[in-house]
Amino acid sequence: MSDAPAAEDGPARAPQRLRVQPDVDLAGNSPTVGNRLSVGLRLDEYEVSGVIGEGGFGIVYLAWDHGLEREVAIKEYMPSSLATRTATLHVSITSPTHADTFALGLRSFVNEARLLARFDHPSLIKVHRFWEANGTAYMAMALYKGRNARDVRQERSEERRVGKEC
Repeated sequence: MSDAPAAEDGPARAPQRLRVQPDVDLAGNSPTVGNRLSVGLRLDEYEVSGVIGEGGFGIVYLAWDHGLEREVAIKEYMPSSLATRTATLHVSITSPTHADTFALGLRSFVNEARLLARFDHPSLIKVHRFWEANGTAYMAMALYKGRNARDVRQERSEERRVGKEC
């Protein structure tokens, strides 16, 4: 996803709060809200706290790691154009014609997680753990708070536009 926090050039800015998209299942009666996992749902030792971002191939959740008592980001392979979530949390393809594409994407997701988990470098996201469950895969990652690349690009574009108007 392109919503990774961006490095900043220039003056230091006050830290920004992480924007979490609200969960519409306020009663807590459903394990899912559309294709999203509901707030409060447990995935092993992780408890979903909200949605950070959503793209064509996955959803990134804010979660609490009960084992290590820290916030993490959990990325889930959930290609919305190929699959949907059932009431039992299982991710299922929407058509048999999507089976090969879904399987290839899932394999790529797991390979990416495995590769990232091997590295410890400031330019790469730190993957703490990855696993397969519910017909899909997940990776628990370090949570980096701050502005994402899209917001930085938009802000810089607006600054250039305002500068040209002066």
